[in-house]
Amino acid sequence: MCSIEGIIHFNNVANVTPEELRNKISVMQQITKHRGPDQSDILVFHQAALGTSRLAIVAPTEKSTIQSMEPDRRYALFNGEIVNHHALRRSLKDPPVDQHCDSALILPLYREFGESFVQKLAGMFAIAIYDQVSNRLQLWRDPLGIKPLYYHYSKDRVLFSSEAKAVYAAMDDRPEADFAAVDHILRYRFHPGGSTVFPEIKRVLPGETVIFEEDKLSRRRYWNLTPNESEASPNFGIEQFRALLTDVIKEHVQADVKGGFLCQEDLIRR
Repeated sequence: MCSIEGIIHFNNVANVTPEELRNKISVMQQITKHRGPDQSDILVFHQAALGTSRLAIVAPTEKSTIQSMEPDRRYALFNGEIVNHHALRRSLKDPPVDQHCDSALILPLYREFGESFVQKLAGMFAIAIYDQVSNRLQLWRDPLGIKPLYYHYSKDRVLFSSEAKAVYAAMDDRPEADFAAVDHILRYRFHPGGSTVFPEIKRVLPGETVIFEEDKLSRRRYWNLTPNESEASPNFGIEQFRALLTDVIKEHVQADVKGGFLCQEDLIRR
């Protein structure tokens, strides 16, 4: 579990100083610090500030927080785990040679495949790529929405973070709660769609990318669940399922630190 956060100003806002940006991104980072106690980083630009806090699982000795690529002047923030990163590294024309963490592949993949790079990722992730030249921000969330990502957008600014409370803390005006959303959470422990308990704070939906440019926000799906219409073979039994489950577990257990296992059984009584 890591955290990513950022502040991007648009329309050449001149009344924002680097000190103000740094102070505000530091507040956001401090709120989500529990998500990434191992490493943290902040970058401040003329119109933007980026921050991360990392829980080091893959390549824990590397300083792999905010990724950058020159001369593109693009910066990537990553929260999650890419389980096929070894295969992706081998497929790249110009893979990073000085870093072995999965997050180091984001910008090389983006350079080689464009926005479709996200369709090559297997795993769970929340990704932000900031283009300093065009002052453009793009957010992605994994197809099943395992990793969270929230944002607030106004005409002149976007705030984003792994947690809604960090976005809330950075807003100039404190939004009122949507009690219909609160009712959903109390009843069902979930609020559907891209809204949250605060109408001005949205979440990136599973399998969605959100793009922020000057005076423009666009959202689109990069992944949709396609139903498998073929019926399961009657010969598909316990052993086949065991083999499939074993392969999936092996694919996902790639951490460079010690792990654990939790088996929990719930009993629901009526």
